[in-house]
Amino acid sequence: MTGERRRTGPLPFTLLLWALTSTAAHAAEPRGSRVGSAEAQRAEQVASAEALFDAGRSLYDAGLFSEACTKLDESQRLDPSVGTEGLLAACREQEGRLATAYRGYVAAEERARAAGDRRAQFAAARAASLAPRVPRLRFRVDQPPPGLQVEIDGVPLSSRSLASGVMADPGPLLVEATAPGRLAFHTTVEMKVGEQTVVAIPALALRSTGTPRAALGPTPEPASHHPAASRSNPRRTVGWTVGAVGLAGVGVGAGLGALALTQRSASNEHCGPENRCTPLGGELRDEARVTANVATAAFAAGLGGLAVGAVLLLWPETRDERPSHARGPQLVPAAGPGSAGAFLLGHF
Repeated sequence: MTGERRRTGPLPFTLLLWALTSTAAHAAEPRGSRVGSAEAQRAEQVASAEALFDAGRSLYDAGLFSEACTKLDESQRLDPSVGTEGLLAACREQEGRLATAYRGYVAAEERARAAGDRRAQFAAARAASLAPRVPRLRFRVDQPPPGLQVEIDGVPLSSRSLASGVMADPGPLLVEATAPGRLAFHTTVEMKVGEQTVVAIPALALRSTGTPRAALGPTPEPASHHPAASRSNPRRTVGWTVGAVGLAGVGVGAGLGALALTQRSASNEHCGPENRCTPLGGELRDEARVTANVATAAFAAGLGGLAVGAVLLLWPETRDERPSHARGPQLVPAAGPGSAGAFLLGHF
């Protein structure tokens, strides 16, 4: 909310220390040293990041946390630094986004420790102090089907997060569970400060694959003088079956491909411009890579099934595959001047 002035804890003094050290460190970090004569665009980007940082800090001091977080987030995106990341985490904490703030403090600690920055201890202390207040969400899954995917507000969870649970910001969350061939389950939970919430995911019901015959209307009788004869063809039956399996494979491959893209996008939040990732970012990238490989295999197998099914369905019927009534003998009456009789007709 624009202009929000909530404060969630005794942070002014400690954050003043962070902001003061951030000012010096923001200028001291090797930003300009990365700028060469042929990198004027990069120089403008760094200058914009510093201007956004200064504006964000001023808005933070004025208690305009929502606007401050927006400025600091954009500054960090343009030119990541320890000072910006730490102050952004503090801003998220003041907004009440406790899980986001906790992850920001952890990321700031990792960045500072890698750079030998003394603010690593400060960031670690803030994360430890905040941890007991962060809401936690855990899951209990009854009879998990193959391909189960759980999402929180549209963001897919890794198998590790599904097993161990996740931290979440206070407020409502939409939890959805899906699996191929199953009806989706979804529920909304209210996350509260310092509390743990458990979501029980029931066994997902099978999705209906057919339509009741009554809804299709009566089946017309065949226009034939002969008793109903079976027109079933084993080869065509196999063709339809293989084609259906192939179509399902293509659908699964496409779905997994979309999931891999989503996982890759989710990992970008935890990975820097030089492809340096936090442990969570690395895990998300690994899962995206595995999902993409499975999607490729499923898609290829599905296309193969469609091709085989099409050949079986479109290949002309042989003489032996024709319906039995077409080959059966027929007695046809015949009459002429002074005579009467019948002909026995049939196919051989």
